[in-house]
Amino acid sequence: MVADIPVTTSELLVTSSIRGDLPIGDFYIVPTASNWYSDRLETSSNAIYTISGSTAYYNPTTTVTPFTLALTDNVLLRSVRAEVPTFNNQKYAGYVSASGYFIGNKKALQLFPTTEYTIQFDAFYKKTSASINLTGVDPKVDIYLIGVEGTKVIDNNPLGQKIGTLTPPAGAETYWYQDQQFNFTPQLSTVGNVGIRFVVSNGFWYFSEISLKPASDRLFAPDEAQILVPNTEYYNELLQHKIEFFDINNNSTDLSVVSIPTFFTGSNIDLGTLS
Repeated sequence: MVADIPVTTSELLVTSSIRGDLPIGDFYIVPTASNWYSDRLETSSNAIYTISGSTAYYNPTTTVTPFTLALTDNVLLRSVRAEVPTFNNQKYAGYVSASGYFIGNKKALQLFPTTEYTIQFDAFYKKTSASINLTGVDPKVDIYLIGVEGTKVIDNNPLGQKIGTLTPPAGAETYWYQDQQFNFTPQLSTVGNVGIRFVVSNGFWYFSEISLKPASDRLFAPDEAQILVPNTEYYNELLQHKIEFFDINNNSTDLSVVSIPTFFTGSNIDLGTLS
């Protein structure tokens, strides 16, 4: 036996670093908005961001003037918001009211079509900002799953698969959503690379504590889990792993998985200071 590892839900919105995988939706831990991007959204034939799954769906070179993302503590601690450009000191020239804008993650996520996932976050809505009122349609945020890097979400909506909606009460000047959750199963034909987008129809929105994990019920393991197995004994040889599953009382479930043989070059080794 190499390791005995509890199966738990793993955060999927992460970025790799020398400190391990760091969550990019927790702006307390990673104080930067560089893992996210924002811009206006068009769905016409001359779209800046085209149909989900196309090669141009996320291509920074196709943007004219990307919106700036800013971290702020003004209304929601360690939250991110899009700095919507304004003209004539009033509104964003009709673009926001006509087609909206979005905030999305840059790094592709690999999701499975048979796994249920949970997205959770805090959000705050403001009708006006610095006396600017974005006129047009009613305020709303739709959360979409989009296909990237050639993956196509199976949905007739060109914006992707809608997995949730936030709609403030009518006439509200501000509204706070705490621990908002949506469960969904990706509409994919096979394992694919996807992204998350918060598509804003109107208003100024702040988002924080954004999390994406495999869904799980109380006392049950998730459908999907990531396991890191230490290895300091084997290098430059074919390895095959066998995983056996046990219940919470350490009773065997008579279920096991065996991997295909994989050539393993070896683990990173700290050689210390060389004189």
